[in-house]
Order: sequence, then C-alpha cells, then structure tokens
Amino acid sequence: DTSPNEAGHFVFEVFGDTMGLWGGTLGQLLPPIISAVVFWRQKSLVSVSIALLWLFENFFDIAVYIATARSKGPIVLGVLGWGYHDWWVILSRWGALRYDTTLATIVRVMGWLGLFSTLLFVTYLWWRCKKFYARL
Repeated sequence: DTSPNEAGHFVFEVFGDTMGLWGGTLGQLLPPIISAVVFWRQKSLVSVSIALLWLFENFFDIAVYIATARSKGPIVLGVLGWGYHDWWVILSRWGALRYDTTLATIVRVMGWLGLFSTLLFVTYLWWRCKKFYARL
C-alpha cells in the first residue's frame, strides 16, 4: 500500500468510520488538489500543471487498488486483528463488488485523460510564452 493512502486513513479516521474508510483515497487526492488550488490563486500556471500531473498520476495507484478489491477481500493486519481492503468494503456497501475491475479501468482512463489534458495545457502555455517572447 502507498504511504499517502495509509496516512489518509489515519488522518480522516477522526471524522468517523466512513471518512476513515475513504481517507486512503482522499489522502492521495487532496494534497495535489489543494496544491493546484493554491497555485491557481497565485496565478502560477506551470505549478498548477505540476500539481495536476501529480493528481492524475495518483489515479493509476487508486485503479490498481480498486481492481484488487474482490481478490483481496478481508485482509489480516497481524497483531492488530482483522482489517478490510478499503475498496472491498466501499464496493460491497454499494453492491458493486463485481464491478471492481470495470471501475478500475474507468479510473485508469480518467488518469490518462487527465495527464494528456494537462500536457496539452502545458504545451499551450509553452506556445503562448514562446509566441509572446518572439514579438519582443
């Protein structure tokens, strides 16, 4: 498991069981989203782009985790007792456990689309900057 995912469970657990459950995924998504917002407010578009690349790169880790929901199911946490794979619990609650790999594919495609869109945006910024400096 990834560190931001595990740290997210711990951080969001104070807001209740459901937030603790979702905390792993939130721990991976919120830091780049917050970074992108801060950089946007500072009008630092290149930094926004880097934060968005960070955000969409996380979709691939999340997709792998979602895809293993059915196969991993309940997991043992050693001396801490029984634990559960977050996405096994989430998808079981939704009655959608059989769609784990489909959802993972959707998340993976969203990651690729986000990365591609961000790279297009960076290319546009580069082109606009290059065009601006060519006029000087």
